[in-house]
Amino acid sequence: MSKFREYFTFTRSERNGILVLLFIIIVLIVLLQVSELFFKRQKVDYSAFEKEIDNFISSIQKQDADTLHSYIFCDTIKAEYFLFDPNTVSETDLQKLGFSQKLIKIWMNFRNKGGKFYDKDDVKKIYGLTDSVFKKIEPYITIPEKPYKENLYKDKTYNNSQKSIYQDNKYPKKTTTAIDINCADTTALCTLPGIGPGYAKKIIKYRDKLGGFVKKEQLLEVFGFTQDMYLKIETLVFINVSEVNKINLNNADFKQLIRHPYFTKNLINKILEYRKIQGKILNLQEIVKNKMITPEEAEKIEQYSEF
Repeated sequence: MSKFREYFTFTRSERNGILVLLFIIIVLIVLLQVSELFFKRQKVDYSAFEKEIDNFISSIQKQDADTLHSYIFCDTIKAEYFLFDPNTVSETDLQKLGFSQKLIKIWMNFRNKGGKFYDKDDVKKIYGLTDSVFKKIEPYITIPEKPYKENLYKDKTYNNSQKSIYQDNKYPKKTTTAIDINCADTTALCTLPGIGPGYAKKIIKYRDKLGGFVKKEQLLEVFGFTQDMYLKIETLVFINVSEVNKINLNNADFKQLIRHPYFTKNLINKILEYRKIQGKILNLQEIVKNKMITPEEAEKIEQYSEF
């Protein structure tokens, strides 16, 4: 107790020093409060500096706009609009439409590498083509109902079922009746608006990896599939979940699980570790309860799991 008192016991000179220090602090606080009554702060005019900043930003924006404009358009040629097929349009015609050599080269490279335009929206695939420019040329885009060459789809990348889509040298008639995307083949998928052989093949490939779709929104997970494409077919597809293939989490090994897009390496290791400890998994909720996996992870793989 005596040692404790030593820290809070002051000599007379120490007490006087503390009082003087408190007095100085109070005086400084009062002076700061009343100083504004006697001294006016000098206002600094930043308008000239702000104007310079605005001019600088405007010049940068103009340069960017000019760069983009020159990337798309050729100013030496006055744009002339006319009906054209994006799959067969020539470089000369693209020049007449007012496009720059850079964009024309990209357009041609896209076609030379096997790129196809199945509807007007596909033209948006051209890198550098802005929405505003697309709106200008959209009314003039025309795509025939027939393929452009008799052997256009005899490419090695297409199997026999896909070739049958064009057996009469015609595109498949677009459907108005909903189809089951867990059972549909490429022919059936190509009857959906905006879906050609390329996307039909991608959908089936991803469906096989999943073991079947459990909800329509999974189409957005297909590489290159856009929200606009999904909205076009949302009411024309349905899903039969009984067609979904499930994985037995008590028997599957790492190689089997890693083939599924939803089973990441980290998630698989957690499941296998839990299985090793418990011997058998009864349900996903018990793994969540033991904080081995998150509720979000469990929800994602639930309809692909069995025990």
